[in-house]
Parts: sequence; structure tokens; C-alpha cells
Amino acid sequence: MPRTFPYQLSDRLFVLGDNLFLTYLLRGETCALIDLAASGTVPLIRKQLRHLAIDDGAIENLVIQHAHWDHVGALPYLREAFPRATVLGSEKAREVLGKTKIVDQFRQNDERWCSRLRDTGVFGELPDFLSYPSIAVDRIIRDNETLSLGGIPVEVLATPGHSACSVSLHLPTEDTVLASDAVGFYLPESDDFLPMFFQSVGLTLASISRLEALGVATLGYGHSLDLLVRGKAAVSHALRRLRERTREFARTIQEMADAGAPEGDLLAAVHRLSYRDFLAELYLPDYLQAVSPYLLKAILSADRAAATTGNAQRGFASDGRDTTSTRTLFSPSRGMR
Repeated sequence: MPRTFPYQLSDRLFVLGDNLFLTYLLRGETCALIDLAASGTVPLIRKQLRHLAIDDGAIENLVIQHAHWDHVGALPYLREAFPRATVLGSEKAREVLGKTKIVDQFRQNDERWCSRLRDTGVFGELPDFLSYPSIAVDRIIRDNETLSLGGIPVEVLATPGHSACSVSLHLPTEDTVLASDAVGFYLPESDDFLPMFFQSVGLTLASISRLEALGVATLGYGHSLDLLVRGKAAVSHALRRLRERTREFARTIQEMADAGAPEGDLLAAVHRLSYRDFLAELYLPDYLQAVSPYLLKAILSADRAAATTGNAQRGFASDGRDTTSTRTLFSPSRGMR
């Protein structure tokens, strides 16, 4: 049975947007929008909110899960639509989104891809594109902090590996964790995965383990409602397979490198194993080719032993400080995600 938007996960949790870019609505005493997608979803989100009889004034919080263009591209437009809302994000996200050069590249990426998706019929309309030098984060959220979003408790979990600024959100009352891109994507039809460890393989494995410990009944991502995982047994299986396939993927590429494979062959193998399923719908091949060096570097970096043994540190101190590298895991000149 096809899933349509808005898609209801529980009495208080809905999925909005478009299948390629998901935003979550948490409806309590007031409302929060979580994971802020691309600008092309904004007309859809506003229509879907009206369908749910939610007034603009009810949107109190806009929550960033990580600072990549396809997860914050809608934010300037949502801020304009809901001027009373508070923008929440990690300290690392605030740092990235305060950098004019990076934000300018994000804006260009957003306009380019949303225009392409309009031309191919994915988006029926686009907002009037805005010009903005930075994206403000009003409130810093920290690892192990419990937020109250409209009276609903939401636990912040630092889950680096995809990016240093990635956070997952655990909603105990909904028995759900929203992981965005933090741990890669489990593909239920093939029992396989899509790798997303642009920062670190070892940190990704540790983040997967952290989510496994929650024992939730729903795992939500930042893309593709088709990949939504429901049921405790299904979530447990999905996270286990993400852990296994991440290790296997890293081991395969590492063995090729150890055997003397040239960099071009390594990058081709990474791209072949990564550019498929919904990513092939969302991005053109050259875009994923530009990302492949980050996956390769993560595999060949100093934490490769952790990738094959599972011994890794999360990279966050007990007080929530990010102790990983401060570099952002994309190249503004190339327009990385």
C-alpha cells in the first residue's frame, strides 16, 4: 500500500515533505519540525500542516539534526514562514552554519537540486529562492540533554560518523529514534545498506551501537519513507545489519588497498557500492562521485582498526563536548552534502 504525506507514525508524530526529503512533525502542546530538508519541500510542508489543521503560530521549534545542505535547505524558508519559532542545533552545527562560504555553497546546492527536481516533476512548485549569508541557530542542544518539545520529552544523542554535528533524537513516549543520516540506510528489500560515514567508520559503528541500546520500535531517517523501519525486531535487525555491512564494506575496500589497488579503482568501488537505490533517484552520478573520496578517506584513516574490530570511541566527552576533528566533512568548492 503506497504511503502518502502527511504520514502518521503515532498520535503525535508525523512525516511531512516529500519521499526524497523527510521532515518530522512532533505535535504536542505546541509543534516542532525536525530535520529541515530542502527548500523544495516547503510548499508541501505548509500544505500538509494545513491538512492537519495546524496553524502557523503553533510551530514553536525547528530542530536541526545535522548541518548538510539537504537537511537545512528549507530552514531559511521555514524561519520566514514561522518567525516565532526557535531554531535548535548542536554547537558544531552552529559553527558550520555561521560560515558564509559554506552556507553560500549550501544555498547553491539547494537551488540547483530543487530546480532539477521541479523540472523532472518531483516538485510541483518551489518557493521564491532567498539570499542569506548564514543560518542562525538560536539554541544549542547537547549530548544527553532531554528537551521538552511541546511538553513531549526528546533525548538528544550525539551520533557522529556521518558528520561531526550529527545528532539523533530519541522520543521515548513514541518508542522512536530519528537518526537522519547518522548511521547510513538499511535497505529492507535487499537486506543491504547504503554507507554514509563521511566523517568516520569507527564513530559510525559506535553510533549504531548507541541506537541499538535504545530498543525502540521505530527507526526514522532523513530520506525515503520507504526505508522507515517499524517493529522492535525489525529495528534490531536493521541496526545489526548496518553494523555488519559497514564493517564488511570497510574491510573490502581496505583489503583492496592493502593489495595495492590504485586510488582510482578504490574510488570506483566505493562509488559502485554507494550510488544505488534512492540515492540514484536523488543525485546525479557526478555528485556521489564527489562524495566518494570522503568515504574512502574514512576507511583508510587511523580508525580503520575500529571498523573491523568494533572498538571505537564516540568522540564526545561526558559533558557533550565534541572531541572529534573540527573539520567539516564536505568541500564547499565541490558542494558536498
